[in-house]
Amino acid sequence: MAKRVIRAKDAALPLGAYSQGWRAGDFIFVTGTGPIGPDGKVVGSGATYLERLINQVTNPVRWDLTMDGLVSLGVTSTVELPPAGTLTGLVKRQLKGTVTTTIALKTPAELAKLQEQEDAS
Repeated sequence: MAKRVIRAKDAALPLGAYSQGWRAGDFIFVTGTGPIGPDGKVVGSGATYLERLINQVTNPVRWDLTMDGLVSLGVTSTVELPPAGTLTGLVKRQLKGTVTTTIALKTPAELAKLQEQEDAS
């Protein structure tokens, strides 16, 4: 599966080996945070996303509210990127029956799991 780095034209350049995101097959991964802010609400603009990303790095995250946000969006599958496992465990326990598929990637090589899952559906 080919991997392509994603960069928004108006965003700051990434630091070091980091990128703003990347695409692999039909999956898009973004760094830092997803579409739900630390208060559990969906982020609606780039400026809000940036502000919430800064706040997420500098303040505690209310993971319980983030999981409530996942439920409100109807999320049924999650993927945790390396280092992975802790958040997947929380999702499995707290959202049992709501989130039916969880994948915790331990290494980038495990990305093939995502393609296998997509091919099976």
